[in-house]
Amino acid sequence: MSGPPTAGARPTGSLGQRARAWLRRHRKGAWAVVGVVVVLAAGAGLLQSPAGQDWRLARKACEGKLPGDDLETLRTAGHLEDEETFSAPQVGQYGGLLRNDEGKVVVSVQAFTRARDQRRVLGRLGEEAPPYRLLPGALPGYAGDDGEIHLMPECPKLGKDTAGDPQRMLVTTWVPFLESRAERAALLRTAVTLTNHASERLGCDDRQLAAPRDGAVPHDGAQVRLAEVSRTPCAALSRVPLGEGAEGAKVRVRVSERTPVARCSLSVSGADGRRPVLDLVAWYGNWGADSDAQGVGQDRRGRDADGDPTPVWDASRAWATARCGGEAASFDAHWHSGGTADGRAERRVLPRTDEEKGTVLRETVSRFARDEARRRGCDGLDLPGADDRLPE
Repeated sequence: MSGPPTAGARPTGSLGQRARAWLRRHRKGAWAVVGVVVVLAAGAGLLQSPAGQDWRLARKACEGKLPGDDLETLRTAGHLEDEETFSAPQVGQYGGLLRNDEGKVVVSVQAFTRARDQRRVLGRLGEEAPPYRLLPGALPGYAGDDGEIHLMPECPKLGKDTAGDPQRMLVTTWVPFLESRAERAALLRTAVTLTNHASERLGCDDRQLAAPRDGAVPHDGAQVRLAEVSRTPCAALSRVPLGEGAEGAKVRVRVSERTPVARCSLSVSGADGRRPVLDLVAWYGNWGADSDAQGVGQDRRGRDADGDPTPVWDASRAWATARCGGEAASFDAHWHSGGTADGRAERRVLPRTDEEKGTVLRETVSRFARDEARRRGCDGLDLPGADDRLPE
């Protein structure tokens, strides 16, 4: 009987026999290798599939900060196609974009810390734009009418700008064609998450904005009867004298503690629904004082020798100014004159003469500015006087 093979002995038998013998001895390991190969092949195939590309792009966009569940809610159709992310702290900019396979935007975010960039973005909003809706809680921003959330948190880590004023960051998050409440809530949560990430990337603030409560969405504010408006932040409108055609007068109150834009809108009943009569608007922050905040061609404020806004008034609008939290604040009152084809109905509501119209605006914006200054602890209040009337 032969003994065990010695070290270095050559195996006997055909190649097939030797392979089968090896497999018998290493059966478990061989199947493990086969399993790994199969899994890797399947994984590679999955990553190349539309579903795999969705997974990869969703985790790459905005440096992986898009909330997965909310993104699923906002993705109403199609597969993801590509993403872009841009970060340039040296010029105060951050951005991200995610598109679907139809080339349409799924979600977009842009963040700016420089005032001139903020003026460029917000200056496009137009005269009747801000704010369309208020944000819940103490979020410092407002919602547009086209799936936009504008958040403007303070940036204490950036110090002051070249004019010596505190700096803020503007973050605009956009998702087009929102329809359901669930989509609007998902956009708000996504906007807060991306704002906090942009704040980190641009060195804005160590503090994080608090996440909105579950299901919270932007809202239209409260609408109250003119007789009850004295209990609201829009109390300045309670003393506006209206003519006999002011049936059903109501005020839409869009004022919150930290919104950078506040608005009080007075309207009356009309043949085709609510008819706007007079608006009060407040802008908080240097972007509102230094830019054409009313839209291109609509800035009618006075300017002093340094180019800073000063109080003025005429028959169509009146301005006041202040300093709130170290930043500029502007207050505006304007009639919606000419906004209706029914001139006779308009004349039955508004004061009759230009002198009367201007006086009402000047007094109303002064009351509004005083109220807001008390609410926000503002100083340097500068109200329009009789001598501040604009020339005809």
